[in-house]
Amino acid sequence: MDVGFWLDEMANIKMPNNFDKILATCRSRGVYCVPILQSLAQLKTLFADGAWEGIVGNCDTFIYLGGNEASTYEYVSKLLGKWTIDKRTSGESKGSSGSYSQNYDVLGRELMLEYELRLLPDDECIIFVRGENPIRDKKWFPWEHEQYLEARKCGAFNPKEQKEKQEKPMEECE
Repeated sequence: MDVGFWLDEMANIKMPNNFDKILATCRSRGVYCVPILQSLAQLKTLFADGAWEGIVGNCDTFIYLGGNEASTYEYVSKLLGKWTIDKRTSGESKGSSGSYSQNYDVLGRELMLEYELRLLPDDECIIFVRGENPIRDKKWFPWEHEQYLEARKCGAFNPKEQKEKQEKPMEECE
């Protein structure tokens, strides 16, 4: 059976001195960690001397939910990579020997610039999965999902109600 550690607000948790090495080997032993941070600056503060890069590198999935920290914008922009822009320009001169020219260029541009990441809408995120192209998507809010609301009616997220209704089938919950 796999065991998972969801390290929400990881910056506020005392981590072992060699956490980067632990993270690198624990998956082969059926243990996984989900570091959750507000920014890369927090990770850089916790793990000096580049160890923070090993932690990010050992995570197959990286989800950017937004933020307000410059080094995170820079990192995410670099992860997204570049795309090409086809640029065509033309010019015409009028005069006694009029001429016409047309130029075609291919330019590179970051998929999202740092300022564009800063302006990412609150309901959107960017998902990086190892071996796949990045995905810009809408955030999923469980409390808006029909199944969550049904489970809540049955007391699944209220311990007192859950105890009272544990014998009652889902269909009977109101």
